[in-house]
Amino acid sequence: RTFRRKKDAEELSCGFEGEIELADYVQYTASENQPDFASDEFRDRDYYVGSYQAESEIGGLVNDIKDTFKAWINSLSKADGSKKIKLTRGDDHFINFNYTSTLQYLYGIPDSEILHIHGKASDEVLVLGHNKTYEELTKAAEVIQPEPPADLSEEELAEWYDGEDYITQTVRDAAVNEIYSIRKNVEQIIQDNRSIFSSMNEIEHIYIYGFSFSPVDEPYIDKIISHIDKEKVHWTISYYSDEDQQKIQAYMQSRKISPDLWELIKLEDIQMYKQQRLF
Repeated sequence: RTFRRKKDAEELSCGFEGEIELADYVQYTASENQPDFASDEFRDRDYYVGSYQAESEIGGLVNDIKDTFKAWINSLSKADGSKKIKLTRGDDHFINFNYTSTLQYLYGIPDSEILHIHGKASDEVLVLGHNKTYEELTKAAEVIQPEPPADLSEEELAEWYDGEDYITQTVRDAAVNEIYSIRKNVEQIIQDNRSIFSSMNEIEHIYIYGFSFSPVDEPYIDKIISHIDKEKVHWTISYYSDEDQQKIQAYMQSRKISPDLWELIKLEDIQMYKQQRLF
C-alpha cells in the first residue's frame, strides 16, 4: 500500500499572526483612544472606542484574507497536463491540502478516495490560518504600561491607572479574538479524521508533493508517523528550493527517520521525468 500527499496552494495565512506586531498594535490603539477622564464630555462608552477600532481593523483584515484566499483558489485554472507526473495507482490513500480538484480532473482519482483535509474550493468555508493558541496570542499582545501624565492628582492618578488598564485590556482582547478566529485547529481536524489516520498502519511508501513543512501542518505528518512502521516505510518527498530541502532534511532527522528510507526530489525534476515511471 502507498500513501500520497499533494499540496500546491500557498498557505497565505499561516504566518498571519506574525504580520501584526500585536503588542505594538495594542499599545498604539489603546493610547490613541485614551479618553479624557476629567472632561465633562466623558461617557462610559469612551472606554470601548479602542476595542471597537481593533475589531473593525483586524476583523476587516481577517475577512479580507478569507475572501481573497477563496477568490484566488476559485480563480485557479485546471492543472497543466504537460506537467503531469506518473502515478502508479494501487491501494492508495490521498490527502489533498490545496483545495483544488487536480487529483480528480488530471489523474482521475475518485473523490471518494481523497481526503480534502482543509476543504474543497466549492465549500462555503475553507480551513486556513495560523497555529497559535489563545494563550500564545494573549501573551504576544502584552504591553508595557506607559507613564501617566505628571500633573494628575492622587485621585486622578488612580482613575488613570484603572482606565488605562481597562482600555488596554479591551483592545488586547478584541485584537486577540479577531486573530484567533483565523486559527487552523489542526488537533481537531486530526481528531475528526482519526479513523483515516489509524488505518495507515500498513503503508509501505509515502509520497509527498509540494508540501512546505510549515509548523502549522507538521502535526499531520507527525500523526502519520505515529501510525506507521517508521523503521520500514519509504518516503519520496519533493522540494522546490534549497531552503525547502534543508527544512525537510531537518524535519526527517528530528523524527529520527533513517536517511536510507527517504529521498528528496526537486519538484521540477518530477515534471521533467513525466514520461517515465517514477515510482
